[in-house]
Amino acid sequence: MRKLTSFHLIPLSFNRQAFFSALVFFLISNCCNSYSQINFNKELSAADPIKKTDTISENEKIIIHLSYLIKAVATQNIQQQFYAHLFLWSDFFAKNDYEAAAHQIFSADSIAQESGNLSWQAEVLKKKGILAFQMNDAETALKDFRLTLQF
Repeated sequence: MRKLTSFHLIPLSFNRQAFFSALVFFLISNCCNSYSQINFNKELSAADPIKKTDTISENEKIIIHLSYLIKAVATQNIQQQFYAHLFLWSDFFAKNDYEAAAHQIFSADSIAQESGNLSWQAEVLKKKGILAFQMNDAETALKDFRLTLQF
């Protein structure tokens, strides 16, 4: 008779790779908030024309954030343009429209690289990592999260 170990108590349908990928994602995403990132997140939240308490649909959020982006482009406000792309990334991500979310984060990345702002670059990498993880690309997600820790 075979001796049962704790390893044998894991259900057969348990996917170890998915579990460990999720664990790594959780640990890294919660550990990569430096002081500058905390300040950045406060600024980003304050700039959002939609407050967290607002109960509006994802489509309405997209319209509001698109108008925010249009205004930012018209006034040539680079910071607001960057924020608008992050807001739109969140909107599309929430709708599971990963292609549109990817487009927004690549636009934000372009602005972040041109600006040289390390907090912006770290935020873009974090969001790229989240998107890659959601699309079952744990290797890319891990790479992006590791890069985030350098900022």
